[in-house]
Amino acid sequence: MNEFTYKDAIDYIDSIKPFGSKPGLERIAELMKRLGNVQDTLQYVHVAGTNGKGSFAEYMSSILTAAGYKTGLYISPSLVKINERFLINNEPISDGDFARLTEIVKEKADEMERDGLERPTEYETTNAIAFLYFAEQKCDFVVLETGMGGRLDSTNIIKNPLLSVIMTISYDHMKYLGNTLPEIATEKAGIIKKDSAVLFYPNKDRLVKDVFIAKAKRLGTACYEAILPQALTRDLNGQTFSMARLFPNMKNSADAKQFEFHTKFLGLYEINNAAMAIEAALILNSEMRRKGITHIDEENNDSDDSEKTSEPAHISFDAIHKGIENADWPCRFELVKKHPYFLIDAAHNVEGVKALTESIKAYFPYLCRHGITFITGVLKDKEYEKMFAEILPFAKKFYTVTPDSPRALSAEELAKYLKASGAKVEACDTYKTAADKALAGGGYDDVIVAFGSLYFAGKLKEVL
Repeated sequence: MNEFTYKDAIDYIDSIKPFGSKPGLERIAELMKRLGNVQDTLQYVHVAGTNGKGSFAEYMSSILTAAGYKTGLYISPSLVKINERFLINNEPISDGDFARLTEIVKEKADEMERDGLERPTEYETTNAIAFLYFAEQKCDFVVLETGMGGRLDSTNIIKNPLLSVIMTISYDHMKYLGNTLPEIATEKAGIIKKDSAVLFYPNKDRLVKDVFIAKAKRLGTACYEAILPQALTRDLNGQTFSMARLFPNMKNSADAKQFEFHTKFLGLYEINNAAMAIEAALILNSEMRRKGITHIDEENNDSDDSEKTSEPAHISFDAIHKGIENADWPCRFELVKKHPYFLIDAAHNVEGVKALTESIKAYFPYLCRHGITFITGVLKDKEYEKMFAEILPFAKKFYTVTPDSPRALSAEELAKYLKASGAKVEACDTYKTAADKALAGGGYDDVIVAFGSLYFAGKLKEVL
């Protein structure tokens, strides 16, 4: 029998991609049943939301890792290589482990098909690989990011997370999630479970808040609306912010210093994502005490297995500081070159593009009217007309590319649309061509921003 290689694993994943996304838990439930329901052996922080969930997940994973816990992180999509979706203490799964676990999942999927059942999708397959990997590696905690929605997202096969986190709610994936914010919020609220806690991002729409509060009340789940930070300083090396608002009973102003944090992330919105992770860590401490969760410190415990002692699980304030400082999340308003300045941002929907424009205005006010060169590519099922309505006033010129996705709008189609909107635009056949042309046309203090889809952001960064 031939060995199942990494290439075989990638080929298999690619072969099931064209069948697309199919919300629902039936296939993943059957698949995980055949894999021994290993997901039930893990402790989770489960995160949903329209924007910000990837950054939150990285901050949260970084905090737990700094606290000394073996921490799994599952995200999607990957920027360059699929291994990036499965991380333990920020290290991606090895090619060998990925191939071995993909073969196991494929065998179970083949069994399902032989039994007359529907084969799991690509996303469900990677979910199953993640659950197997994190269980096999005996992770203390797993930070689990939903792909789309929450209620019918296949990550929602998990039973009782320690904490559910819901980030921003805005319009995206309306075909599946609904046409109003409360409808979308209801789908995201599907990750709220009994015997858990939920932290949600503040939303101006009272009806959205009511969705989360009502669901938590119905389940008897502790419910927290996040307290956002106070921005202190920012430059192209990062941002500092204060979380003193979380602690209104401080005795004097000197105490406030310990609640100041630094992140290397530049996007204005990123301090809000970091604040969510800080508050989540404090809630986790409460939940771990309530549930009596303990931890064995393997590095500092030399006893035999039978004699090892455990202690209550806890995240120190020092670990929270280190976690925020150490977090690293590429292609989120990331400065990858200077002179000209070249940034890559993951903005791929209307809310994300609005946040991008706010960051552009804050860091580059001298170019905020018709001064930015953009490299962009989008998926055809996004509200790209509304996205570009936000960005057009900032644009000197666009270079369009085709993202690496079957859902992509071609570079030529996008260029035609932007030209009709009055923009200067050139369609490019490769990411490198777009980057080279943008850089060649840039002066010392000019700014180039790539945005529109995660499906090209990482690969663009690779060719710079």
